[in-house]
Amino acid sequence: MYPEIAVYLEKYLQGKTVSALDRVQLFKLAWDMIGEQFGARQLQYEWFYAGDPYFTRQRFFQSPAAAEYKEIVTRLLRSRKSA
Repeated sequence: MYPEIAVYLEKYLQGKTVSALDRVQLFKLAWDMIGEQFGARQLQYEWFYAGDPYFTRQRFFQSPAAAEYKEIVTRLLRSRKSA
């Protein structure tokens, strides 16, 4: 698209295992998913798919399995402190 800066893009946007072109295409895909109207609608759909997110979160923390998950996290945090 801009041949006069292609040399700089190839030099500064390449990754260790990915070309600059592939990386730019990935950036564009990420922008399409979060920056455009479609991406925003998709994000909103995912957020509200299971119902009201605040109610869902409250229901999760009141479920019997929540205590088990909290214990797992607590153990992981304790093991991290001792390491």
